Amino acid sequence: MIAMDALIQRLVDLNLAVKGVTVFAGTESDLPIHGNGFYTVIETGGRPPIGTHNEGHLALRRPSFQVTARAQKYKVARELAGGAMVALTMVNTQIGDRFFLDCRPSQDLFSLPNDGNGRVRVAFNLETTHR
Repeated sequence: MIAMDALIQRLVDLNLAVKGVTVFAGTESDLPIHGNGFYTVIETGGRPPIGTHNEGHLALRRPSFQVTARAQKYKVARELAGGAMVALTMVNTQIGDRFFLDCRPSQDLFSLPNDGNGRVRVAFNLETTHR
């Protein structure tokens, strides 16, 4: 399981989202034309991986992600984003075959321009460390 899928699984496990219905992964997802209240999760680079001593093995990966909540009203989008931010802030947490040593927002919630269907977008970025 890649890290992005693990984060989505956490939202699903905590009953905050349904994969493919209210949470979508990556930039090529087919988002609903109509719909009020869903998330998108995209990879945004991150920090370099950490290797082990003199070996070439990458022991720790440190990708970052942007989680965006979309809704017709700002209040709904902000509440969704806030709930996801709390759910995805974690330490020493196993999700599938990924063990997250750390997963924290790199700043507070922020607004993005409305999407192509006029929905309000509220987002946050996550920095992670996992093996």
